Amino acid sequence: MGQSDLPEDEFAGLNDRLSTLLERTANALKGEPEPGTMHSWHDLPEMATMVREMLSDARSELDMLREALGVSYEPHQNLLERMLEAARRGT
Repeated sequence: MGQSDLPEDEFAGLNDRLSTLLERTANALKGEPEPGTMHSWHDLPEMATMVREMLSDARSELDMLREALGVSYEPHQNLLERMLEAARRGT
């Protein structure tokens, strides 16, 4: 990749913004690092993929529980509360 056509100050600003974005993403996925340290960024795509897959699995499991309890899908209502109520009723 060649040298940027951006003026040096704009390039530095872009670099700072992207570095901040990567740092915040790493901290969100991995937790806050120890003071004076920072997380590596090399595995962020894999971490994001893993989190997305975990969320998809959790949604699937929640749907199975909802169906087993006979709770209808109502996107405007709180699903967790309705599922807990159904479980308490024993249905």
